[in-house]
Amino acid sequence: MKCPADRCRRPGFTLMEVLVALTVFLVGICSVLALFTAGTTLHQGSQMTSAATDLVDAALLTVERELAEVPEAELSTGKVMRSARPFPGADGFSYSYLVTERPHGGYFLELTIHWKEGGREQTHKTRSALPASSSLARLVQKRLRS
Repeated sequence: MKCPADRCRRPGFTLMEVLVALTVFLVGICSVLALFTAGTTLHQGSQMTSAATDLVDAALLTVERELAEVPEAELSTGKVMRSARPFPGADGFSYSYLVTERPHGGYFLELTIHWKEGGREQTHKTRSALPASSSLARLVQKRLRS
């Protein structure tokens, strides 16, 4: 049976055309959502790194306080090391440090901030040369002389 010419040529899309268009649209939406997820993860990581960088100054003050209480026998070795310990006032962060004597006076301070991100341990290391005139170096030298 043949249909009249005016009924066979109706405007519109076939079911196949609609399904292909929906497939292309969904692939595009999924790609955009994947970009948002990756962007959010990257943003969270950079926030944690930025927070760790901000904690360096506070950690230096904490290290200075701790070095004031280090036994003289340990200071006389020219090397003071502390393993990771929780950072006061900053949940999820901890710090460790290593102070070593420089060959030409002063000290090196290697400070490491630790945190967990996505189930993995992350670190931010800072190494500073402390000249003999710095307050931290003077503190260590004073303790060595007494």
